[in-house]
Amino acid sequence: MTKQQMMESMNISALSDEWAAIYEEAVKGWEGQIRIICKKDHLLEIMETYGLFKESRQEILMAAEEILQNKEIALLTCLIDRALLSGNPALYTPGETELPFGKDLAHRFYLLIPIIRRIPAIIERYREICISDEVIFATLQEYETCLEIFRLHNGYTGFDKRYYKWTLRVMNSTLFRIGRFNFEVKTFQHSVCGFRHQDGRIMVLADGMRLHKSGQVLGSAGCDEEEGAFDAVITETEDAYVGFPADEMGRIKKEPIRLSKAEWSPVLRRGDDVISVHIPRAGALTKEACEASYETAWKLLRKCFPEHDFKAIICCSWMMDRQLQKLLKPTSNIVSFQNRYMPYPCKSAGGAVFIFVFQFPVGTDLEKIDYQALPEDSSLRKAVKELYLSGGAIYENGGIFLMN
Repeated sequence: MTKQQMMESMNISALSDEWAAIYEEAVKGWEGQIRIICKKDHLLEIMETYGLFKESRQEILMAAEEILQNKEIALLTCLIDRALLSGNPALYTPGETELPFGKDLAHRFYLLIPIIRRIPAIIERYREICISDEVIFATLQEYETCLEIFRLHNGYTGFDKRYYKWTLRVMNSTLFRIGRFNFEVKTFQHSVCGFRHQDGRIMVLADGMRLHKSGQVLGSAGCDEEEGAFDAVITETEDAYVGFPADEMGRIKKEPIRLSKAEWSPVLRRGDDVISVHIPRAGALTKEACEASYETAWKLLRKCFPEHDFKAIICCSWMMDRQLQKLLKPTSNIVSFQNRYMPYPCKSAGGAVFIFVFQFPVGTDLEKIDYQALPEDSSLRKAVKELYLSGGAIYENGGIFLMN
């Protein structure tokens, strides 16, 4: 079956150039290869050895059987397997590929099964950079978590393109579950710069942002109005940095300020190495748990990645929106979590809070949500509901802090 025929059969409208280039090689001898990929004994051995997918093993094994009976899905599975076996991170990502998804087991697990057989290799890569087995096996649970979240949102288990793309961080050995948080090694790409004063104070200036008059990034939810919008860039003079600062709410002020070079030094710029925080659902967000996680991760990742000069810890999340400080009690763990960071705005559709707080499926049309019908069975849900009913939104904003 040609690439075009497979795409038409699977209703795939686009295939990345990288995947298209390896298609013929990937499906050569596919009938024998798919039997290797979907060999139930081998899949079960891996899942049992590493304690994975305890609740979903039988579904995964049944999916493997179904894939063997479906030529089109088998060909696509061989293509994904070939990309993962390449050892080339550039080939892992599906790019613009429209990966099909359905409720039958074959569609629900064809993206996961090629990953399962790569788990021993993933573990070896983590060990090569001196990551302990404790951290490795905690990180591998991210696959299990994806299945649990999918089930929570949809009522049945699955692993779609969103989770495939997210867990490429595990495939690339750039994600680490250390204590309370997941940490990702990455390059800072946000349009802000961080500066530190001689006395230790931190200031964030916008650099290359177009802002709504409110100080939120233009184009964010409820921030489309051009009137009053302004551009914020940093101008460097012989003795100062001039720019637009973020306030305590994480909004950019309209009035520029001048930071004297004699007192202020740049500590974070676009392109710097950073450690990014992701917040798993499980576990209390206590100050003690957070601090222990930061300290351990900072020491471990600096040791394991000596080639990186990490400048800061960053986080981009709905939990970073400082409006929550007005909606929750001062003693709230979320408020305590936020206070560790210097906030700044990011362009945001304001939809993540519905996924993480109200358990809406990913891809839900925000315009069709009946705010009045949202549950109020927790203080957070009640506060967020009231905010949206009043025309507001919770933004997925950013924050930074320095460890030294």
